[in-house]
Amino acid sequence: MSEFRFKQFTIIQDKTAMKLSTDSVLLGAWADAKNPAKILDIGTGTGVIALMLAQRFKNAEITAIEIEKNAFCEAKKNAKNSPWHNRINILHNDFLNFAKNTSIEYDLIVSNPPFFENQLLPNDKNKQIARHTTKLPFDKLSENVAKLLSDKGYFCVIIPYNQCSNFVHLCSKSGLFASRKNTVFPTEKKQPNRILLQFNKKTQHIVNQTITIRKNNIYTNEYLELTKDFYLFA
Repeated sequence: MSEFRFKQFTIIQDKTAMKLSTDSVLLGAWADAKNPAKILDIGTGTGVIALMLAQRFKNAEITAIEIEKNAFCEAKKNAKNSPWHNRINILHNDFLNFAKNTSIEYDLIVSNPPFFENQLLPNDKNKQIARHTTKLPFDKLSENVAKLLSDKGYFCVIIPYNQCSNFVHLCSKSGLFASRKNTVFPTEKKQPNRILLQFNKKTQHIVNQTITIRKNNIYTNEYLELTKDFYLFA
């Protein structure tokens, strides 16, 4: 599908290697912070998470980074066509390079990062960048997020469920501590395949949550409730 309409914006995705996914919508709806002034979206793809956060946080300025050129161009177009174009800045950059050259701190940092490790790379170089950790290893992601996150800020990600322990460990080494976890079940009959994680710079009690996306082949009430401000059918 080359175009996907939400309630307040539209995503064009003709050329990007990775199309709109449930992962992105989950993170955009779930990530939270207390009145963030500055938000950073790492690996924005088509820009859907940045646009969702612009809709949710009315006063936030959002910087969204994308390394893959086709995705960057479409994210820029999607932001320009949105009601919040004056608050979203789409950058064509590598996150590690960006982090090295900025002194800005962010109140909310989000990422739906590439997460395939030690697997056969696809021939399509754009898909390699979008899907695999070769361009953004988890340890480098956590180290640089810790550098850019404000003292009271939050870092929110969605990753494969089976990589949770390793990711939490890497983040703790960088001074980021899990404060909220939401285990994602694709259906009521399947094992969890994703987990949403929230970190900050202070150790504290972890809030554990779960969400099931579909039951009897239809979206669950809990998923519709989470995404009701975005999906046309919610």
